[in-house]
Amino acid sequence: MKTVQALVAIGGRASRLRSGGIDVPISKSFLLLHIAGIKEVVLCADARIQLLEADLILSQASFEFKVRDFLDDGLGVHGLPYQARSVLDGQFIFECGHGVSEPQHYSRLDAAKRARNVVFSGFQPHPSNPRQPVALSPFGYVRQSGGWPRRYAVAHPMLVDQAYAATLPQFGFRIEDIIRHYSSLGRLKYVMSRLPPEFDLAEEMTDAMPEYENFLDRSPNLRS
Repeated sequence: MKTVQALVAIGGRASRLRSGGIDVPISKSFLLLHIAGIKEVVLCADARIQLLEADLILSQASFEFKVRDFLDDGLGVHGLPYQARSVLDGQFIFECGHGVSEPQHYSRLDAAKRARNVVFSGFQPHPSNPRQPVALSPFGYVRQSGGWPRRYAVAHPMLVDQAYAATLPQFGFRIEDIIRHYSSLGRLKYVMSRLPPEFDLAEEMTDAMPEYENFLDRSPNLRS
């Protein structure tokens, strides 16, 4: 991949997942980034204890990243690229620590990135969590309208750049306004993910586990 850096949001406790009996596999999230070719991770959290916990996980891993720690100053997850822009590369993966994506998915995001666009992961959301509904054109672009049904969602992992980070204050760091702006310009691309790329509810992860198990069967080294 051309992209070798990931900004990883680890500030949440995934409390809704854990209350549903789901143990979030954060160590596998980092391993999949490593397999995809990421060399450096910028960890963002809103408490130093969260950074220390993530640093401990990475220090015990069988793989190695260059690691930078960064504290969120209250702009929310979608404000992180703006806050951390001084330590970010020209373009970078923007990921959540509790997500699980195939390494090939990161490569497809990387291949879709161009100088003036941003690339989200597209998926069909769980009925209990519709998120921000969007339409996905057959040409790889996100549309707010245009004749296609609005039954999809876009989320992390994303492939974005410094130009994207610089625009975020004008939208008040609101994801619905960010999506509306880039889609209206025809500069919001998507790459479909076979695994739902982001989990908020236990039902989402439970429904995705058969596909995740199939992925592990094809990659037995990830089970350990």
